Amino acid sequence: MTSKMVAVVDANSSKADEVAAVRKMAQCAGEGSYLSSLLTPQLLDWVEGQIEMDCPPDIMEQLGWRREREQETLAELRRVRGELADADRKAGWAAKQKEKEHKRDLDNMRDRAVCAEARQVRYWQA
Repeated sequence: MTSKMVAVVDANSSKADEVAAVRKMAQCAGEGSYLSSLLTPQLLDWVEGQIEMDCPPDIMEQLGWRREREQETLAELRRVRGELADADRKAGWAAKQKEKEHKRDLDNMRDRAVCAEARQVRYWQA
């Protein structure tokens, strides 16, 4: 590990000084290190944007908010999936009922046809 200096920033530092300090920290993180995977260009751009907008760049708060939103979305997806499964079961039950009705109708038609044929046979035999 080589020694590199990063300027100390405090509440009196300018936004530019704070952005420069965080970018310098990223440069100090050697390629392939854990810190280099944390201090990505996307994160640095986000941090800089937060600082420019006078918003604290609290990544853990952001991650917590996103996780909460993801959990809400996941709960909603599970609810909808359950509703779809219920609807599918109901549709399957309705289809089975229709199939039973259709079979009953076919059986009734067949029975009436057999009765009509029997009457016709009796008529011609008389």
